[in-house]
Amino acid sequence: HVVKMARARLRVSQPGVRGERASVLYLSQLINAPVRDRTGERIASVRDVLLRFGEGHPPLTGIIARQGRRNFLIKFASIATITAREITLSTTKINLEPFERRDGEILLSRDVLDRQLIDVNGKRVVRVNDLQIAFVDGQYRVIGVDVGARALMSRLGFGRKSDRPVLGDVIDWKDIEYLAVNAPSVGLKVSHDRLGK
Repeated sequence: HVVKMARARLRVSQPGVRGERASVLYLSQLINAPVRDRTGERIASVRDVLLRFGEGHPPLTGIIARQGRRNFLIKFASIATITAREITLSTTKINLEPFERRDGEILLSRDVLDRQLIDVNGKRVVRVNDLQIAFVDGQYRVIGVDVGARALMSRLGFGRKSDRPVLGDVIDWKDIEYLAVNAPSVGLKVSHDRLGK
């Protein structure tokens, strides 16, 4: 099985704001990143990233932000830009209602990071060391699963995140079977027939 780089198979772009260069983000870069309102004031930090499970490269639906002891949802409609350094909102008003997960929703850090998934093409179980996120077709989407040791070492503080190479041991998210045991409200992503091919 040849491990693929997800970016090579997608048309990846970033919103044309602040002249940001097109890039692939990693989940580990977003966790604990500051969240700022449109005036630049820091209002919270990123606790997790929310995804509604689906086929292909599903779009992210929001971030779980933390302010003090409160976790609340910020929907992507309220987000202006996302970089490896910070998330900037398009508003100064946010809903501080406590976050409650709904059926079919996945928290990428809590439910996927460091978990085992099935690589359907390679017919093997892999450990998720990081996740690739990119702006594709007008939405931020999960596009790849980094299973390489370099990603784990980076998360543990050995080397700066900016040193991460363009190429890595990344499996296309479309080729991943999510194990329902990680989040019981989410069913299997593909049929067992596909695993047998």
